[in-house]
Amino acid sequence: MQDIAEEWPRWYAANRELIGPDPDLILPGQELRIPAADVPAEQVDPARESAR
Repeated sequence: MQDIAEEWPRWYAANRELIGPDPDLILPGQELRIPAADVPAEQVDPARESAR
C-alpha cells in the first residue's frame, strides 16, 4: 500500500488531461501513460483537484 500512496501522484500528473480533475475517477477504456521515471510528481491535493 505504501508504494501506491507514493506513486499515484506521478501517475495522475502524467495523465491529468485524460483523467480530468478527479484523480479517483478512472473510466473503463482509458489508456494511461506510464510516467517518466526521472520526473517527480507534483504535489496533488485530491480535495483541491475535485473542486476544480
